[in-house]
Amino acid sequence: MRVREVVAVKWVWVVLVAVAVAIVVSVIVLVDDIRLFFKRRRG
Repeated sequence: MRVREVVAVKWVWVVLVAVAVAIVVSVIVLVDDIRLFFKRRRG
């Protein structure tokens, strides 16, 4: 593998990890919002 290819693969992984983290964070936030919503409804 050439240096450029290694760098490209690195960036692909960085982007994938960033996207995965963003998705996980958004899901956690959504779950928290839904929990709060149901608590308010019951409460």
